[in-house]
Amino acid sequence: MKLNLDNSLLKAPASGAAAPALRLSPGSKSAEVALGGDSVRVSGASSLLTRYSADRAARIDALSRAVADGGYKVSADDIGKAIIRHAGG
Repeated sequence: MKLNLDNSLLKAPASGAAAPALRLSPGSKSAEVALGGDSVRVSGASSLLTRYSADRAARIDALSRAVADGGYKVSADDIGKAIIRHAGG
């Protein structure tokens, strides 16, 4: 499952509108963002998922640069093992 977060709601509000409020409960593993009468609670698991996604994106970027620069070297044996592992063998 892929989650797409729309941060456009957290941009500066139109004139006269209330700014979004971020509340962190002491000892809690969640955060709550409120905008007007609406609020969203984000659990600790969701925060970890967001952090994991950012780390993964950074690793993919680094790998992409290494491939583009010709610095990424992998053995044919490793590729073969990965293909078999992925196929369930």
